[in-house]
Amino acid sequence: PKKEGYLEGIISHVKQNLLPKMQGNQTQLLQKVFVDYNFVEVFDQFEDPKIQKDFIRDFYKETNLYFNILSRTQTVQNLKRLFKSDLGNNTAIINIGSHSVDTIVFSEGEFKMYSLDITLADVRAFIENESISEIWNKYTIEKIKKYIRRKIGSVLDGVTVERAFILKDELRFMRETGYRLKMNEGHLSLTHRSYKAANREHLFSTNYRSKLASTSKGDESIINRLYGFKYGHIVIETILDLMRNKWVIPRDDLSIYGSINAYIFNVVISGSTHGDGRSYMIEAYNIMNNMGVAVLSPAVTPDGELAKDITPETEYDHLQAIDECDVLFVCNKSKNGYIGETTKCEIYYAYALRKTIAFWKKPPDDKRLSFIPIEHWGTIKSLVI
Repeated sequence: PKKEGYLEGIISHVKQNLLPKMQGNQTQLLQKVFVDYNFVEVFDQFEDPKIQKDFIRDFYKETNLYFNILSRTQTVQNLKRLFKSDLGNNTAIINIGSHSVDTIVFSEGEFKMYSLDITLADVRAFIENESISEIWNKYTIEKIKKYIRRKIGSVLDGVTVERAFILKDELRFMRETGYRLKMNEGHLSLTHRSYKAANREHLFSTNYRSKLASTSKGDESIINRLYGFKYGHIVIETILDLMRNKWVIPRDDLSIYGSINAYIFNVVISGSTHGDGRSYMIEAYNIMNNMGVAVLSPAVTPDGELAKDITPETEYDHLQAIDECDVLFVCNKSKNGYIGETTKCEIYYAYALRKTIAFWKKPPDDKRLSFIPIEHWGTIKSLVI
């Protein structure tokens, strides 16, 4: 983060490398960007708070996406929801990203997050620069692991775990590759010793690329994707060695952040209550409840009616709810996407508080709103799990 051009690089990475892959994909119904609460430290290094606001605006201009910075509470609640009762004491979650490896440790009822400065690209570059052959012997393996340990540094000093979840299609990969998984405490898993032995048998001490070529009918995209597991497992093995891990539990989760609506916890619904607007507000309220989130305002009675109209007298309570919300959802489902003056004021207020602002449907062109980063939730019913 302290490197020159870091923030501009994030925008460039999303715009050039990620968005093109999403074109035409079902995810276009709702594309969201999340960074965890540690990212706050990136902006804390700057004395000028305007840098964060300008970055979010620039990110939106270049990608048409809102840059959601998660709170610690959101991150912790979602991890507990995603892993439920599986989070025993001294449990690690390993998530390999494109820029680092997130290692999350749950111990004594708390999460600690460690961002490790190592990537698969780093490992690949080291192997190529050192002219290391396809088949790794024990000396080669130790040479690569020594490089990884040096990159990680002292971040994990003193951290020990009993078991570790490793993510991103790992369960399917291990089953298809032949790792000897056994049921243990409700999970298909293997001991750390067995994991290391299987890595050598199936990935490290064999011509893995040649094996892939024979089983994937020469499809280079498949070969390259699966070959990444070889680099990934040498990184994971090194990390788990450092933490003296005992059990490895593979999972297919593609992200520690869970489903598309994982972080929509507290919502305020904004919009007109005139004409059909009232029924749309109720419909939005019901959809939000089905998503498992809390609607802070407006209140709805047990028989499905608005508890009170949003008037100048009740507007202050509504604004207080915006103070506490994660998302301001603009209920503009009407045919022309109408947004009234009061709703526009609420949008401005939420924008000043750096809240996520989402619209039911694409809002009409309005220069007074054009500069505000928003999300378009499109066919919102598809989000309900």
